[in-house]
Amino acid sequence: MRDVTDMLLFQQLWKMNKPILGICRGFQFFTVALGGSLYQDISELFNTNVSHQQTPPYSKPAHTVYIEDNSLLHRIVQKNCIEVNSCHHQGVKKLPKELKPVAYAEDGLIEAVTSQEKSFFLGVQWHPELNYQVESSSRLLFEAFVKACMNGE
Repeated sequence: MRDVTDMLLFQQLWKMNKPILGICRGFQFFTVALGGSLYQDISELFNTNVSHQQTPPYSKPAHTVYIEDNSLLHRIVQKNCIEVNSCHHQGVKKLPKELKPVAYAEDGLIEAVTSQEKSFFLGVQWHPELNYQVESSSRLLFEAFVKACMNGE
C-alpha cells in the first residue's frame, strides 16, 4: 500500500514540477518509478569495500561522496566532497534518462541524482536527517529544500 501511495504522490509532484528531495529509500523509489533499476544487495552484486551499511551511531560519517561541479548538490553544499553516513544495502544500478548522477562514493556507486528538467529535484543515498545537527552539508540540504518549497519552485 505504501508504494502505491508513494507512486501517486511522486507522479503528481513530478508532473507539477514541485520541489522533491528523496532520501535513501525515496532516492531509490523515484529511480525505479522513472524506469531505473537497483542492485538488490550491494555486497553481493557490486564489487566494493566501501561501508554502505554502517553500524550505529548513524550520525557519524561512513565514507566520502564526491560531488560534480556545477550541480544542484554542489551549489547547495559548496564542496567537491563531503563525508556522509550510510545505512543502505541497495543502490542504483541503472538510472532512468530523466535523472543525472551528481555524486559518487569512492567505489563509483551513485550517491546523488538530480533532474535538469525540474526546478528542484535532488535524491541522496545517505541520511542527512540523522546528522544535520552536527553536519553543515546536511543542514544546507534541508535549508535549500525548504527555501525551494517556500518559493514555489
